[in-house]
Amino acid sequence: MNSSTLNNPATTGTGPSSSAPSWKRRAFVGGGVAVGAAAAATLWRATSVGLIPRDDAPFEPWQAWETSPSGDPLSLVAAAILAASPHNTQPWLFHVLDDHIDVHADPYRSLGAMDPFAREMWIGIGAAIANIEIAALARGFAATTELRPAPRHDTLAARIELRPAKGLPNTLAKVIAKRRTHRAPYDPARPVPPDVLNFLSKDDNDDVRLIWLDANTEPGRAFAQATLAGTQQIVNDADMTADGHHWFRNHPKAVAEHRDGVSVPTAGIPPVMAALSSLLPAVDGKTSGEYWLDATRTQLASAPRYARLALRDLHDRRGQLLAGARWHRIHLQLTEMGLSAQPMNQLMEIVDRDRQLLRPSPTAELLQRWVGTAGGHATFAFRLGYAPRSVPHSPRRPLQAVVKTGGLR
Repeated sequence: MNSSTLNNPATTGTGPSSSAPSWKRRAFVGGGVAVGAAAAATLWRATSVGLIPRDDAPFEPWQAWETSPSGDPLSLVAAAILAASPHNTQPWLFHVLDDHIDVHADPYRSLGAMDPFAREMWIGIGAAIANIEIAALARGFAATTELRPAPRHDTLAARIELRPAKGLPNTLAKVIAKRRTHRAPYDPARPVPPDVLNFLSKDDNDDVRLIWLDANTEPGRAFAQATLAGTQQIVNDADMTADGHHWFRNHPKAVAEHRDGVSVPTAGIPPVMAALSSLLPAVDGKTSGEYWLDATRTQLASAPRYARLALRDLHDRRGQLLAGARWHRIHLQLTEMGLSAQPMNQLMEIVDRDRQLLRPSPTAELLQRWVGTAGGHATFAFRLGYAPRSVPHSPRRPLQAVVKTGGLR
């Protein structure tokens, strides 16, 4: 027997393993170290971006409204802050007294070049007003709203007078905390029933008119194509991209810090992908814009229906508030009926940007043709349909961040 045989653990059985060569043991140990290091790095990254542990405080307002007490005006504000707003900017302030609530715009929460005339901001404030009106009887109040009671006061949107009352609550109050903007794909093969469209159209009036578009018709395809082109135009505009990206929250820690904006989990991607994306480094505005463009393409392709809201006067603040209230009631009604919806306002944002830069606006001319002979101007658009899966709520700021005391600001 030679010396090499005597000293070989694989043949003598005297070493730590009688079956594996030493190089394989080293590879196994090295691989285990690498896997452990990767797991540790992943855990560190998940902790550093706020994925572990998750901070639930930004989402607590969705439960707080449902348990808010009757007879307290703050319970109505708890409902108001759950309203939809452009890019989830939550651009509102509330001055609360025992017998009324003054609703104000917060100009510090502007979208900048994405909304240069604050048209979308005031639409969002109209949605908050609608939630107060809907929630009132459910919390023991009769609410009477006066829009723009002091037109020269730049931020005052409405005064809502309150008095104690009993009655049958608005059925939509039950879905205030269930409503959410649904950016995931819808089921394109499942049409929206005509009776749903007729029901939602019954509130048309001289101020706000609802216009439907079937995605499978030539006008519907033209709207989708134009909206995608408008999204690309926004992505190519450095100022619009920067001002929109300002409200994008890349990681859970940013969501917990700001409690506003659009985040990865609410972008409509599958939950597993959203969790993995949250572990990656923050993206810049240009990259985020490209992701938004791809998501818009999927959203348009999966929607069976689109809709637009038209106003007589595109730039009238009162009309913008009415449009926001109408949109929000529609969204709540859709939620009550098991449907989902998402704003698709790129074309209107392009029109505002064209006006800001004093340049001709082919987009404005296109929208005007689509509104039809009844007149008016498109101010808001959305898609609707049945969603195969649910999506999470977006975060909300706490009441103390939006409630002030006293009279006009």
